[in-house]
Amino acid sequence: MRILLYFFISLSSTLLAHPPRIPNISELSLDEKIGQLIMIAAISAPDLNPNYMHPNPYHLDPAYTKNMITHYHVGGVIFLGAGTPQQQIAVTHTLQSIATHPLLIGLDAEWGLSMRHVKDVIRFPRASTLGTLAPNNENLIYEIGKEIGNHCAALGVHINFAPVADVNSNPNNPIINARSFGTSPQHVADAATLFMHGMQAAGILTCAKHFPGHGDTSFDSHRTFGTLSHSKKRLQKIELPPFQALIDHGVDSVMIAHLAVPALAEKANIPATTSHKIITHLLRENMNFTGLVITDGLGMRGITNLYNSAQVAVKALKAGVDLLLCPVDVPQAIEGIKHALQNGQLSESELDSHVERVLQAKRKAIKKHTPSYNPKRLITKKSLKLLEMLNT
Repeated sequence: MRILLYFFISLSSTLLAHPPRIPNISELSLDEKIGQLIMIAAISAPDLNPNYMHPNPYHLDPAYTKNMITHYHVGGVIFLGAGTPQQQIAVTHTLQSIATHPLLIGLDAEWGLSMRHVKDVIRFPRASTLGTLAPNNENLIYEIGKEIGNHCAALGVHINFAPVADVNSNPNNPIINARSFGTSPQHVADAATLFMHGMQAAGILTCAKHFPGHGDTSFDSHRTFGTLSHSKKRLQKIELPPFQALIDHGVDSVMIAHLAVPALAEKANIPATTSHKIITHLLRENMNFTGLVITDGLGMRGITNLYNSAQVAVKALKAGVDLLLCPVDVPQAIEGIKHALQNGQLSESELDSHVERVLQAKRKAIKKHTPSYNPKRLITKKSLKLLEMLNT
């Protein structure tokens, strides 16, 4: 019996040691291709997060989440609220087990897992505090990025939607502020690059946000649609350099902001999310970004005030977006994409190019399915030492 048990334990370990197989695009049906372009919101502990259960606009009950994965083949999940690490690991394992193809798991962990209310974890300082350390403590910023990356990996997270590349140039900004590494473009670029390299050393995909810059705004795009009205010359001097630095140093993805930037877009009132000039012409062609382009959350009023789920899905993909983050109505978004393919508004080659970038990101990030819970990977001596160094 002991020999048999040892055999099964060894077999399980061997299976986990090999990465789950990411399919080739030729193996995917049309429904599976479209599903790969969608990352839905989820929570791991609905009993501990009552405020997350029925908010407008996302559906977050477990049955809905599972249906999106099994019936609509969505390619990823971002956790918006969490309980204990054990709960998030368990939910991630369940969701991975019912998915036909491995899910890309995301989290907003700019200052660690605690940003999304994971309990019993280290809370690191926000970017503004870390930014004050550069350039005299470069190794410390790198190591904090790496440690946050290690904590993400311990929970089965593949992509951390960080670092923030916005320059904090408006003291009245209600949404960026302390999430920025500083008020100087060079300062932000240096600190964000160090933080990014740390996370990548831990095997975590990184994301520069919120392109082309949300730092000098006085509105919150979660609540309203607004305009960044600076000239192109000013944007090239202040807003864009940190993004260019991160791109030049290998950032894995870029998140697009829900705001109008008339100096860069086709029209004065078009959001960057749906602007071909901003995403394809500027970001891809002029700034030479070849990685994954992701929308900001599609439940934010900065975009829902303008379009329904079908409209924004098609417009964003046409503009050059690869991954649709949290569409409010997933079935409607999928039907909109199918209709666009049928009427020629979206070509099959365009669709495939977006799907291929998602699959490439998965091949890079998904090493194995979620690990088992180990508190020593979350409250580490290194983390405590880093916090101690910050306080000295």
